[in-house]
Amino acid sequence: AFHLRLAPGQSLAGARIAAPVRSAGVQFSGGNAHLVVRNVVATHAYNDGFNIHGDCRDVVFENIRAIECGDDGISAHESAQYRVAGFASIGNSTGICDTGAARTSYDRVFIADCSGYDLFFLDSGRYRLTNAIVLSSAENPFVVTGRSGGRCELEMDNVLFRRVGPAKPAIVERDGVVRARRLTMENLEFDPRGEMTRQGDAD
Repeated sequence: AFHLRLAPGQSLAGARIAAPVRSAGVQFSGGNAHLVVRNVVATHAYNDGFNIHGDCRDVVFENIRAIECGDDGISAHESAQYRVAGFASIGNSTGICDTGAARTSYDRVFIADCSGYDLFFLDSGRYRLTNAIVLSSAENPFVVTGRSGGRCELEMDNVLFRRVGPAKPAIVERDGVVRARRLTMENLEFDPRGEMTRQGDAD
């Protein structure tokens, strides 16, 4: 249980108190294939805006947004495979967080006002991010890590990553691989403990 104390003289209606009741805006589990999800705005879920579990194949998300969710804007788990064309992640704990052996692709992405991580890629997945703008203010701007013996790989092309919060490094762990092309970093330095290659980019 928790209790709220209103300001003296404030009414309940004036306080506009609300609590999230949905765990996710869109959630998958089990086996899924040949699906298209488009034009969905997930707002104020207590977990992820888009929470993708299981073994999905040929799944496409188009023009989606996750706004002020309790955990990730979008998150892939297990062996999920999907691609995203048009995604905004604003005010979530994490912009994108993909784990397990997932295979994901994101194109036309905007991320801002996250608190925990802006970009977080883990385990033995293969991930791709293109045509993206990240206005980074999260506690951890960017982490790629294999974790538990995996080898995590991320490809980036035409990405602007601008750090607007306090100075923090972008970390590529020893079991992480990042291959970047046309990557622009502003007010952010990489800590490449793993493999990091960059082509045609600007600092």
